[in-house]
Amino acid sequence: MTTFICKHCGWEGERKKLKRGSKMVEMLIWSILVLPGPLYSIWRRIGRSNQCPHCQLPALAKLNSDEGWLARRKFDVELGIITPTDETKETDKEDLKTFGNDRPADTPSRKKAVDPDAW
Repeated sequence: MTTFICKHCGWEGERKKLKRGSKMVEMLIWSILVLPGPLYSIWRRIGRSNQCPHCQLPALAKLNSDEGWLARRKFDVELGIITPTDETKETDKEDLKTFGNDRPADTPSRKKAVDPDAW
């Protein structure tokens, strides 16, 4: 069985398949109006959606997928279980070098320099 995580509330577990419409309305239509009864029942069963049992939102992701891993990491950081790490490393700075130059690429700025004394 696959475990899911809700991207909205952080709940982990099995998903819940919910039918649209109401069971009471379906019983009422079957008892009073016999012809639309089967149509309403088919409509309810076709429109099933996978929803979180906790918050009732369809924001589920498989826990073993990239999306599920990111959702779990987000909630772990929010709860303080893990601390966010700085993803920039020395190897990333080496990737900034352009075509054999020894210094990182400069990004040109179109903004005017601000002189704090001129304020």
